[in-house]
Amino acid sequence: MAKNKFFPGVVSSISRVCAAFIGIVAVISVVSGCGGAGGGPKPRAKLESVAFNEKGSDAFRKGDMKKALHFHKEALRYNLSMDNVRGAAIELLNISIVLKRMKRYEQAAKRLNEAFALAEAEEKMGVSRYPNKDMNKILAKAAMVMSLIHIRKERLAMAEKWSQRAQDLCRAGGCQFEGRIRNVLGRVAYKQGNIVTARKEANTALELNTKRQDQVEIANSLRMLGDTASDLDTAMRFYIKALAIDRDYGDGMKISTDLVSIGRIFADKGDMEQASLFYQRGLMVSKAAGDLEAAKRIETTLDALGAGNTQ
Repeated sequence: MAKNKFFPGVVSSISRVCAAFIGIVAVISVVSGCGGAGGGPKPRAKLESVAFNEKGSDAFRKGDMKKALHFHKEALRYNLSMDNVRGAAIELLNISIVLKRMKRYEQAAKRLNEAFALAEAEEKMGVSRYPNKDMNKILAKAAMVMSLIHIRKERLAMAEKWSQRAQDLCRAGGCQFEGRIRNVLGRVAYKQGNIVTARKEANTALELNTKRQDQVEIANSLRMLGDTASDLDTAMRFYIKALAIDRDYGDGMKISTDLVSIGRIFADKGDMEQASLFYQRGLMVSKAAGDLEAAKRIETTLDALGAGNTQ
């Protein structure tokens, strides 16, 4: 399902959407990295770092990336003032996620490299206060985001390298999000044209994500299975299942992608009227969600659809 026989310029949902496989790292992670297990009063810097992390997470959920970036930078500043490497690494990861959402990919990659450099310096000093497993979980997420950035920039060899590194770090840290990494591995394989491997990774990801009841990632796995399906009817079933989940979670970008993918199936079946209806619904959702880049692509597809109907 990688190409559309009616509109070759219309790419599949996996190559079009850089879905957020991971979200902002929550405040509980920062708290547990601040040292000290006692219940005594917390220093001001610790309290401020937690407060700014919470504000950043809230702004991110509301879609205010400018505020999210500011708050997570403040959280980073307080963590650095305490020489809290774990907390700083978390905030560098959070900042990179926000920058990636803002499509500032090179700046996001720079922040991720800073997180890895901090962790490596801490290890070389021989004074690390954090269990290796704990840091490996954070770095696994960082490597996963780095892979997604390289996918967006079409640097597939680097994307493959970083996704494999994410998997290695995840296993070393005993992380619980290997299903997410498998989705990324599948996406890399898909972009490289290896449909069989992509489908295999998607199936493995679906199994792992189902065990964890990670609905967002289940939808990502289903969408990938739709893109790699061997026939149109099977692809349609996967897209419809993904759409149902994405609607529950209100993710406009993914909802639009699902609608467009279903429209593409109708186009491949020759039902241009139904295809147009789904494309138009996808366009409406993209515009309402503020995803103007996707809206422009859908408008181009609708123009091609109209031209095809007049011939």
